[in-house]
Amino acid sequence: EDMYELKKLIRMLQGRSLAGVRASFHKLCRDEHGIIGVREAIGLLKMNGCVEERPEPLYTPKDMTEDDQGNKGFRISGILAACQRSWDRSRRRLQANCGFQPQHVQDLREMFRYFDTDKNDSIDMKELGQMIKQAFPELAQDPSMRPRLLQILAQIDPNKNGRLDFRGFLMAMQLIRERQDQAKVIKEHEAITAVGLSQIQVKELRDLYSEQNGEGLTSISKIQIISMVCKVCHFPRSSIPEFSKAFLEVKERSRIGDKASDDMDFPEFLFLMKMLHDADFGGIASLNQAKYGSC
Repeated sequence: EDMYELKKLIRMLQGRSLAGVRASFHKLCRDEHGIIGVREAIGLLKMNGCVEERPEPLYTPKDMTEDDQGNKGFRISGILAACQRSWDRSRRRLQANCGFQPQHVQDLREMFRYFDTDKNDSIDMKELGQMIKQAFPELAQDPSMRPRLLQILAQIDPNKNGRLDFRGFLMAMQLIRERQDQAKVIKEHEAITAVGLSQIQVKELRDLYSEQNGEGLTSISKIQIISMVCKVCHFPRSSIPEFSKAFLEVKERSRIGDKASDDMDFPEFLFLMKMLHDADFGGIASLNQAKYGSC
């Protein structure tokens, strides 16, 4: 039943995507049976997530047609066929790569080769354990994650032969990534519930955090956080010891992460801002009172 619902969801999303392609086509050509040029078609295909993957072309001659003057172009049917073919290729590639994009697969292959110390194109459980400790220290050090890591090892080594080829390694990385994502979602939900801020306040803090986290990193530095706090309240140099004390207290309370690190993820940042608010650090509580009313 779950698989049936998933397939329905996939078909629904594909339908929405095809509808988006149709809308893009009609912006270029209002006539349902009209033709757009090759350059316009290439732009439309790429805008809708179609990529050329050699030796597979972006489109084929069968997708094209000619107008009355003999000019080659694309009708909506040809555009839809090219899109569907490209999306199918991308889906098959992602399935083969356990959900990773090609550039990530290359990075993971380099990691695999590094930890394949005996250079036999496979890694044993000991080598995988060393990789997890070095590449994912927060998972290796968190007691609550150890049962989940054991589950991952059981999933990727069902025959108990103790070795993984590169495909098995990709499966392990995907499962670890899923566990990380789950842990992040749970941690963020717990933080939002605990701090008791409104949805508007959480969104504004997330936007502020994202400004400093433009590259999509999982955490930002203490210096970056100081820069953010300076934007929302009065922060003289004399207040740095008070801020540092609050910062350290939040890090020590954190269930996951390196306490010695000067970086914070978003849930930790929420706890810090709540602590600063409760202490009316730099008049931040008064400013929030004026902006939002009673918290």
